[in-house]
Amino acid sequence: MQVGSQLYIYQQRSSVEFGQPFEEALDAIFGQVRVAGYEGVELPLALCGTPEGAQRVGDLLGRHDLQLPSVYAGGALHDDTASETTWTVLEQAAEARQLGIRVVTFNPAPLRERVKTEQELQAQAQRLDQLGQQIQSRGLNLALHFHAPELGDNGRELWADLDGTSRSNVGLCLDVDWAWRGGVDPLAILDRYGDRLVSLHLRDARGGKWAQALGDGDYDYAPIVQRLRALGFDGWLQVELAYEAGMEWTRSTAENLQRSRDWVRATLGV
Repeated sequence: MQVGSQLYIYQQRSSVEFGQPFEEALDAIFGQVRVAGYEGVELPLALCGTPEGAQRVGDLLGRHDLQLPSVYAGGALHDDTASETTWTVLEQAAEARQLGIRVVTFNPAPLRERVKTEQELQAQAQRLDQLGQQIQSRGLNLALHFHAPELGDNGRELWADLDGTSRSNVGLCLDVDWAWRGGVDPLAILDRYGDRLVSLHLRDARGGKWAQALGDGDYDYAPIVQRLRALGFDGWLQVELAYEAGMEWTRSTAENLQRSRDWVRATLGV
């Protein structure tokens, strides 16, 4: 297994910590990530989905000796904007591929005001499968990501996405925290679809709020670790710290990344 940092926390806190927007602070961000001992990063596909963006990100990856195993993208596949979502992802992935990415981590935009209908879920799964097939034809893989809204009603939308797609076209990025928050046991997801596991997003929480670092919260990761070993998982672990109102934040992002990296090393031996 290899360990990377999903950069969402920097999207949230870059202006506070660097006095610059996320996109302008990438050099400093990559430096912090590397010093903390991470081997790679996961960042938004849009940042490296143009010739100029790919050149800039590639230069920074080389400067800081970091890999870019995966990029994150999302968009609606359940409605008549699906074609726009598909072509945007494909065009951007074609540019980003030169950076060595192997996986596009993709989240079909959840609806927060209502649940998707059965017809919308069927259309979404069909288009997700087609997107995965097209991504594969470009030498990459697609990994389904999810948030808590998709896990309502005992994981209705998540199961529809996975049940309605083929293993050969759509893999899985297991976000352990969102699974817990959505009320679906991460082990239940691995029981049904562990053979699709491509990567994991790791975060912790305490008392219903996100914790500053892995190991600071209430989650018992031991069963997850045991299951990963049983599956022979050898993909990427992406530490994805995040900030929300009401949580404790007393350390710098750099320190929280370092603590999280130390926890992964002590807990998983990588």
